[in-house]
Amino acid sequence: MPKTKQQKSEEFNDVKEKFSRAKSVVVGSYGAMSVAQSQELRRLLRAEGAEYVSVKKTIVGVYAKEKPELGMEPAKWPGSIGLIFGFQDEVAPAKILSDFKKKNPVIKAVGGIFENRWISEEEVQVLSTLPTKQQLHGQIVGLIAAPLQGLVGVLNANVRNVVTAIDAIGKAKA
Repeated sequence: MPKTKQQKSEEFNDVKEKFSRAKSVVVGSYGAMSVAQSQELRRLLRAEGAEYVSVKKTIVGVYAKEKPELGMEPAKWPGSIGLIFGFQDEVAPAKILSDFKKKNPVIKAVGGIFENRWISEEEVQVLSTLPTKQQLHGQIVGLIAAPLQGLVGVLNANVRNVVTAIDAIGKAKA
């Protein structure tokens, strides 16, 4: 049954609102993705603060006309498309799609939006290799903690050497 104008308008407004909130968007072209695969992808994305929406290219085309500075050309995208919106981490959608694609080759990245500009499929692939914010935070903490751990080790060694020397002197006098 065809959608009414009001339903299409609501769908457009929903997509437009998600575009405005998203830190990054990955456009995926999917073939015969099963319901189970779609649910698995949605579950993986939800865990990382991202969302997958299957949408018609015409709706994205209307949004692309409103935002020509993004450089999106939905008419050129192959097959049915899904949008993956990253609301918390910029790299999470690309990373999750890349990992998901290894097990389920029915979906592939067509491109995406990163820092308010269109990026190609290759750039999405490069984006998927970058560490997430959480991983970067862990690396920064590790870099800060490493010199402090070294300092603690050196200070403990001096105390340990003094204790060992006193113990040796005590044994020698006994």
